[in-house]
Amino acid sequence: ENAILVFGGERLGEALAQSGLKELSLRENAVGKKGAQRISDALRGNASLTQLDLRDNGLGAKGGQFVGEALEHNASLARLDLATNA
Repeated sequence: ENAILVFGGERLGEALAQSGLKELSLRENAVGKKGAQRISDALRGNASLTQLDLRDNGLGAKGGQFVGEALEHNASLARLDLATNA
């Protein structure tokens, strides 16, 4: 519960694109739709992340769509949790 919020989600997405991180939990951080978009953009080019927890972030349907579309371009992510994001 760190309340990264949208701005933090955007910055985190930028950093994730360049990292070798394997697991990331952002549970209950209010990332929102725009943050999900930035994280999804990073997922497209990330080849190291295997687990991502985005539970309880207020992504909504559009944020979930961004993540889903990114998965078409990501072969490394094996576990993704999007629970409670209405």
